[in-house]
Amino acid sequence: MGGQVLEEWQLDDCSRPEDQGRLAIPYHLDRSSLFYKFDEDSGADFGCIFLRPYYRDLMINNGIRPFPDPWRRDYRADHLKYFLVGVPTETVTIIDNLRPTTITYTSYLIGIERLQKQVGSLVDGEWFYASLPQSDVQQPICSIEGMSGGPIFGFMMNEQGELRYYAIAIQSSWDPRIRAIRACPVSFFTLQLQTWIRGVMEYR
Repeated sequence: MGGQVLEEWQLDDCSRPEDQGRLAIPYHLDRSSLFYKFDEDSGADFGCIFLRPYYRDLMINNGIRPFPDPWRRDYRADHLKYFLVGVPTETVTIIDNLRPTTITYTSYLIGIERLQKQVGSLVDGEWFYASLPQSDVQQPICSIEGMSGGPIFGFMMNEQGELRYYAIAIQSSWDPRIRAIRACPVSFFTLQLQTWIRGVMEYR
């Protein structure tokens, strides 16, 4: 956000086609509900917000479904295809002459190719590496700036021959010169998260 301080927060659950025109949910951000980790040496860089039951129920009633369990997959497993989901900064438009301020954006689902090792300037380690497609007519965005924190999904067939997708990593950094990304495996993220959640539940 370029160093900006956000004072008003909303939960945007109205991006589905049938929900166009419905307002997002006003949200009170409690700093005790924040969990984040940044380690420059290891490259760990992620965060999340604990949603109280009140907000979870509102989103569920509006048709938003949480990931079913089990939703964690080993990022080292072979998947048929990988996709990065998020909102590139270049698609965001802020109209501040309206009240309330209006923000428009476009979400993208970008097909990526997994890499077996570190490339370019990305931090080496037990992370998920992938290459991005070149910008073209089918993939018109030039930069994935703003997509940090976006989930990376892996698609694979289950034992019944059904196509399933799993959240396997969280986008962290990228090298624009070679259009490659490094992402934190969800399996690592959840290990860090479990300890924090126990502390939050005890606090509440």
